[in-house]
Amino acid sequence: MNTEHSFLYSFMLLYMLFNVYTDLTSMRTKNWWHSIYLFGLLLYGFLVGAGVEVLFYSALGLMIGLLLSFLPKAKLGAGDVKMLIVIFSFIGLIFGFHQFTFHGLYILMYLIASFLIMSVLQLIKNKRTNRSFRFYSYKITEEGNLIAPEAIPLFIACIALPLLGGF
Repeated sequence: MNTEHSFLYSFMLLYMLFNVYTDLTSMRTKNWWHSIYLFGLLLYGFLVGAGVEVLFYSALGLMIGLLLSFLPKAKLGAGDVKMLIVIFSFIGLIFGFHQFTFHGLYILMYLIASFLIMSVLQLIKNKRTNRSFRFYSYKITEEGNLIAPEAIPLFIACIALPLLGGF
């Protein structure tokens, strides 16, 4: 792992930790946080000669995020789509812009992590006699609806990607 990749990966983890914290405590992520990171990534990309690629992967993150948010039973909100825009730019800078495989692998790991978290919530819902349940932003409403912040599975996928793909 080279120093540049470690630096970028550390910033991606910092970005995601803040998103996890705000998503867990308020079910919202901060627009200014996404904007600062995206602007920084674009500036860095243009300085190292990869600005067009950062724009491309930002647009790809937007398209994938919008696609995932329109799937039935999907829980992605606007903040989660913004996270995907920034994460896809990070992945492009860290793993190289010719490696579409890592973006697909990231989405697969996110979907698996989200499915596992929702499965645990479903088990809790089925075992409880009291219909409502709350743990930070994770909720089971009186009507039986499951509400979960998606920053957690997005963060889990950020941690797992280098473990599976290496730098």
